[in-house]
Amino acid sequence: MQIKRTFEMEQPAHPKIGDIVMKTRGMDKNKIGLVVMVFNSRRRHHAVLSVVSEGEQKNWASHLTEVINENR
Repeated sequence: MQIKRTFEMEQPAHPKIGDIVMKTRGMDKNKIGLVVMVFNSRRRHHAVLSVVSEGEQKNWASHLTEVINENR
């Protein structure tokens, strides 16, 4: 007897320009920033976000962030 999975796991949202994200791991953990540019967006695991956080522009790895508020 073979069991098929009929449910889909919810995929995390991919950050886009205008989204508010929170850094979940690494340096700047728990800081919030506004995405102003996305680099390498075609490579799912290697996307880099340019965000403005606490008045500074920083680059964060996309896989270390979580989308808090989508601007879509």
